[in-house]
Amino acid sequence: GAKSLFDAMPKLWLQKDVRKAMREEKHPWIYDRALHQMKEEPASGAVVGVVFKKDFIAVGFYDPASPLRVRLLTWGYELPDERWAARVAAEAADRRRKDKRLQRCSGIRLLNGETDWMPGLVMDAYNGIVVVACDGDACEAFWLPKLNAILRAFIAAGFGLTCAVRKGSGEPLWFVDSKAGPPGVSVFEENGAKFEADVANGHKTGFFLDQRENRRSIRGLASGKEVLDLFCYTGGFAISAALGGANRTTSVDQAAKAIEACQRNFKLNGFDAEIVQGSKAQSGAAHSLHVGDCFDFLEEAAARGRLFDVVVCDPPSMAPSEKTRGRALNAYDKLNALSLAVVRTGGLLLSCSCSSHVHAKDLRKVVLGAAEQAGRKVTIEREDRAGSDHPLRKGFPQGDYLQALYVRVHD
Repeated sequence: GAKSLFDAMPKLWLQKDVRKAMREEKHPWIYDRALHQMKEEPASGAVVGVVFKKDFIAVGFYDPASPLRVRLLTWGYELPDERWAARVAAEAADRRRKDKRLQRCSGIRLLNGETDWMPGLVMDAYNGIVVVACDGDACEAFWLPKLNAILRAFIAAGFGLTCAVRKGSGEPLWFVDSKAGPPGVSVFEENGAKFEADVANGHKTGFFLDQRENRRSIRGLASGKEVLDLFCYTGGFAISAALGGANRTTSVDQAAKAIEACQRNFKLNGFDAEIVQGSKAQSGAAHSLHVGDCFDFLEEAAARGRLFDVVVCDPPSMAPSEKTRGRALNAYDKLNALSLAVVRTGGLLLSCSCSSHVHAKDLRKVVLGAAEQAGRKVTIEREDRAGSDHPLRKGFPQGDYLQALYVRVHD
């Protein structure tokens, strides 16, 4: 029976007795240093049991290529097979189906890896086209054979999915029926705004879905305002501001391709936007898009005495690891001081960080320190996190990576 399957499974022995924490907190990661050496190494993506002495604790899949050696899937005697994957996917689908905040959105994160109890597997849907991202070869070996069962569970829950492609290459992994080639770009809706996602080779999975609620907030407070969107990527914040009735928007990103996509997104929403080259260039257009460095742009704007009512500062992750944390905090300091210098008195800075190595308290400290540097009086009015389709999981602090501070500038 089932028990014999567990007897036959490759086992990994824990060096220390951490059973209590493992069972209570259910943290999904086990590092190589926590495990005894093995005589024979399991295959990449193989299902393994984790044991202390004679006590069988949990089941996960094995990753020989990463110090994060095992990602745990089930606790106790439960096999992580196709039926299990379909059930966990159905639960994730159900949470999103019932979520009022997602009802007017066809760009949704279907699975958020660890925090949806499917470690290493991220899936975003853009109007029915699913972008699948596996965190390494072991994840691919374990998850891809279960992809059909997972996607069918979402379809059964009412999600109209048509095809799935691999993140980065756009290579097709799954079709609901026909063998037609998947498009490279998908247009999706978010609370009345339209955006394109480059499903074949965009950043992350083609769009930053995690900022959905913050885009909605900016839209709600943009009326009659001048808005600056730094590290704008494909224009999510600037377009939300324009739809909310902003008088002017200025978007800055150093990637020319992102700025071109930004212009197309403006057009999708009924606005003309003008592209200008370089951080010094000026534009008289209501919606201007600058291909240039954000730090240079801010220094130039400050030198000219240019001010904005709302500044959104959403830089890419500057701390991919604990080692880079110190350097990242210095960069955030400088960036926030420069940003605060161009906010009109009474205006607002939305300051974001998307690294799990930079915590909310770090960003608060950065913003208050930067205000002092810039000689501005500020209060942090509120804090926000990633949208509800990027859930948090108790016992897994790494899932709480996106920090967003709404900073009022008084003086």
